[in-house]
Amino acid sequence: MAIATLLAVCHNRQPSYAGHTLSEWLDRYWDDCNAENRCLDCTNSAAFFAIRVIGTNALPTLLRWIADEPAGPNKPLLVLAHRLPRTIVNLRCVKILVDPDPRPFRIGIAFSVLGPEANTAIPELTRILRTRQNTEYAVYEAADALAEIGSAGTPPLLAAAQDTHFRFRVDAIRYLGSMGTNAAAAVPAIIQFLGDPDPELAREAAFALECFGFRNAIQSEDIQKLRPALQSPDALIRLRIAGALARFETERAAAIGVLKQSLLSTNRAVVSETRIALNGLEPSPTVDADAPSP
Repeated sequence: MAIATLLAVCHNRQPSYAGHTLSEWLDRYWDDCNAENRCLDCTNSAAFFAIRVIGTNALPTLLRWIADEPAGPNKPLLVLAHRLPRTIVNLRCVKILVDPDPRPFRIGIAFSVLGPEANTAIPELTRILRTRQNTEYAVYEAADALAEIGSAGTPPLLAAAQDTHFRFRVDAIRYLGSMGTNAAAAVPAIIQFLGDPDPELAREAAFALECFGFRNAIQSEDIQKLRPALQSPDALIRLRIAGALARFETERAAAIGVLKQSLLSTNRAVVSETRIALNGLEPSPTVDADAPSP
């Protein structure tokens, strides 16, 4: 009975490639990309190739991980494992006994590797995102996965952001802002969020637009709609929109003027974010950044 139980536990339900499970390849991909400081763009790595080979066979496992709250390791077995030789602790069967659900550090990176190949998962990810009973963990992981898939993930995220009954509207906007040109179609709607009565949502919309500015998702036809936000009574909205508009030569002078004025704020968070925005501009306009514009 004990042997049968051990064999059942050791039977890994994840897809594998070259003797390593999906979660192991994902963790290796995460480690490789961060070690090389390449912002997860490690398309020449062995881990990237392995995840691509596993392909859509990974989707059932990934969706299960997203939908289910991680149970965490078995604490008594974890304590025991620390007393065992490392050669034993590193055995896959022992790892599974200690933590039966060894999901990777960040599930979303699998969808970034698969890209449009994972489009078939969008309906289920949308269902997880919008199910009221789901935990924050499930909602965030689903939103992250949709953002990583690419432009096809934009409609469900935008619909969630526009739904006034959705609990995580601010987070949906945040993930849209991380998508760059993949979410360019959402820019007009996000501009409208700048006037939302919820200040947190309006500020997040401004931050998303600033990110879009850095990632060239804002088009010239959007400029006129953004200019009024430079006069917003909210300092965070002003500086974030200035950061977005400073990417356009015709708007640069006015935007940098707003950013320099923001340096006079008594709010340390505003000043800190302003400096980051100024330092992110090329060429850097920070030579005289400590002085407000005349």
